[in-house]
Amino acid sequence: MTRRQTWSAPRRVPAITWLGILSLVGHAAVATPIHVAGDGTDLFVARIEDDHLLILHRPATDEFDALRPAVRLAGRPASGGVTVAGRRLWIVYDDLRAESVRRLMSIDGTEIFRARTERRLPEALALKGVAACRQHMFALVRVTDPATLVGLDAPPPALPTDDELETGLPAPPAPAPEQAESAELPEDGVDRLVRVMRGEWRSVPLPGDWPDAREAAWLVARRPTAKRPSLFASGDDGRLRWYEPDDSGWLRFDPEIRVSGDVRVIAADGHVMLAQQPEPGAEVTVHLLRQDEPSQPIGTFSPGPGDTTWALTPLGGPHVVGMLYEDERNEIRLARMSLQGDVRSSSVLIRRAEPLWLRAIDNLVLVIALIGATVAVLVVWRRRDADQVELPESLEPAELGRRAAAAAIDLAPWFLAVYLVAGIAPLELMRQHWPGHRSGNFEAMLPGAVVIGLFALSSFLLELFTARTIGKICLGLRVSCIDGRTPDPWQILIRNAMKICEMIAWFLLILPFIKPHHQRLGDLIARTVVVAPRRDDTPPETGDRS
Repeated sequence: MTRRQTWSAPRRVPAITWLGILSLVGHAAVATPIHVAGDGTDLFVARIEDDHLLILHRPATDEFDALRPAVRLAGRPASGGVTVAGRRLWIVYDDLRAESVRRLMSIDGTEIFRARTERRLPEALALKGVAACRQHMFALVRVTDPATLVGLDAPPPALPTDDELETGLPAPPAPAPEQAESAELPEDGVDRLVRVMRGEWRSVPLPGDWPDAREAAWLVARRPTAKRPSLFASGDDGRLRWYEPDDSGWLRFDPEIRVSGDVRVIAADGHVMLAQQPEPGAEVTVHLLRQDEPSQPIGTFSPGPGDTTWALTPLGGPHVVGMLYEDERNEIRLARMSLQGDVRSSSVLIRRAEPLWLRAIDNLVLVIALIGATVAVLVVWRRRDADQVELPESLEPAELGRRAAAAAIDLAPWFLAVYLVAGIAPLELMRQHWPGHRSGNFEAMLPGAVVIGLFALSSFLLELFTARTIGKICLGLRVSCIDGRTPDPWQILIRNAMKICEMIAWFLLILPFIKPHHQRLGDLIARTVVVAPRRDDTPPETGDRS
C-alpha cells in the first residue's frame, strides 16, 4: 500500500510566503513601457492603470509639467503603436486593433474627447511603428503570412460603377490572385508600409533599397502637410538611412551616424532628432540629424535605473525635445532639452478631473445664498413688528449714501490686502473671483470668499463691542435696535451673518431702497437699524411709515 504524503500547514505557510515574495520581485523587475505621442501642439501619454488604459493630455498652451486625464480605453498599446496628428491620437493595440481619440470641445476649461474605432490591422503581422499624415495613419509592419501579404499588395477596392449605383447590386467578385497560395516569403517575413485605402489596409511602396532584414526602423511625420511619413532604418553596416518621400518615390540620405541599443527618432520644431541609449541604465544621447552630413550631438538625458523605459517627444517653446519616463515611485517625470543642450527636469503633475458639481461650485454657492435669503424673508414676512421702528427723537435712520460710503471704507482694506498678496485688482476680483458670479471652481472664487469672510468677521467684532465699524465711525453712524437700545450680541451676529448672503446675491441689496427705514435683510431679521444723530431741522419719525 502506497503511503500518501500530505502537505501540512506549517510547510504550506513558508512556501506560500516565498511564492508571494518571488511574485512581487518578478513584478517589480518588469518595467511598464510608457507610450507617448506628441507633435509640438499636443502631448498624449497612454498609461496602463489596473484594467484600463488612461489617456493623459497636455495642450501646447498648458504648463509643461501638467497632464490632464482625457479618456479611458480598454487594451494595451503595441510597442511603437501611438502617434498624433491634427489634434488626434492614433493607437494600435497589441491585438492589432486600432483606435483614435479626438478632442471635441472644451467646457469651462475641461476638454471633452471622443474615442473612435478604426480599421483593424490584418492578422499575422508584427507592428514596427506608426505615424500619421493628413489625418491618415501609416503603419510599418512585418508580414509573415503569404495570404496576408497578397491582400496588402492588392490594389485598393474599386469605386462603385454607375450600373452598381443604379441597380444596387455589387459587381461579381474578381478572381483570387494566383500567387495567393504560391507566394514565398523569407522565414522571418518582409516589411510593408500600409495605410487604409477605401476601408481596407493596402501597401504603400517602400524604397527600393529598403533594408528589409533589419528590425530597427522608425516612421516620422516631419510636416503636418506631408503625404507620407519619412522613414529611418538601420542598414547592414549599422549606419542610419534616411528616406524622404517625394513625387517620384523616395530620396535617400545618409546622416553618418551608427545606431545601436534603444533608439528613438522624432521631428521637433522642423528638426529631426535621434536619441539612443547604448545599454540599459546608460545616458541617452540626443543627436540633431542633417541630410548627408555628420550628426550633431546636442546633449544627454539621464532616465534613471537600468530597467527604466523612456519615450521621446517634441515640445513647444525653447526646449524643443522632451523625454518622459517613470521614476522608482511610478511617477512620470519630464526632462526638457533645448537645441543648445540645456536640460531641465521636473515631475509631471496629473490634474484629475473635478466632479461637475465642484467645477460649478460658484453656482451652488449662489443657490445656497438664495435659499438662506428666502427662508429669512419668510421669517420676516410672518412677523408683524418687522417695520415697527420707534427711535428716540435724537436719532434718525441713516441715509443710504452715508451707509454706502461706510461700507466702502470697511471693504477697502480687504480689497487692498488681496491686491497686495495675490495681485488681483478690485474690478478683476469682482468679475472673475467673486462667489456666485461665474468664478468657476473653488480655487478661483477663494479670493472673493476671503474678502467677504474677513469683512463680515471684522464688522461683527467691532459692532459687538462698539456698535460701530471703522466706516460708521468715520460717517457718524452706529447700529441700534428698532427702539433705540444697544443691540444684543445675537442681533449683531445675525445682521453680520446675513451680509455674506447679501454680498453673494447682490440683488438682495435692493431692500434698503424700498424699505422705509433703509434696513437690509439682516437688519429686518435681527430687528436692528443703522442710525445717525438727528439734524435740528428734521422732524422726528415714529411708528410705521409703510
